[in-house]
Amino acid sequence: ANSAPMHKTIKQEIQNYFNCITTDCYGMSEVGSISAQTYPQKYGSVGFVNEGREVVISDDGEIIVDGFSTGDIGYIDDDGFLFIKGRKKEVINKGGVKVMPYEVEKAMYLSGVNDAVCFGDSEVFAVYEGNLDTDKLKSLLKEYKYPSKLIKLDKIPRRPSGKINRKILYKYV
Repeated sequence: ANSAPMHKTIKQEIQNYFNCITTDCYGMSEVGSISAQTYPQKYGSVGFVNEGREVVISDDGEIIVDGFSTGDIGYIDDDGFLFIKGRKKEVINKGGVKVMPYEVEKAMYLSGVNDAVCFGDSEVFAVYEGNLDTDKLKSLLKEYKYPSKLIKLDKIPRRPSGKINRKILYKYV
């Protein structure tokens, strides 16, 4: 998969069906290939930064590759894996405070959901599948990050690649 990590369910289904290891990659037309995940693998990561690439994470979390601002927000963990948390344009500005959808989604997974997507402009909204322990979610998030509306769906609409078009989710709000 290119540009973002493959959705966990799709990744597992492909690996099981073909008895193989999938590879998540990250790159851009402007700078070419940035990272690749071969082995070992860490779910949610786009792998290790490719040799010869200089990747810096700016103060606001933006991924800078060889001096080029990607518009992506991410981090490199202690093991050297690169993670993409989202796009700068997806950041929710709630009363001057920035909320990264990734942070809310991660807390929702830790609170028992099977799948979650956070979105919004000046308010935080989230759709999810499965069972949500709202008490646990409240304990994991700062009050301003807690979604003003939580919508349970049987199935979150995804593209065939597993990616989300956050704009179409506003019809559930």
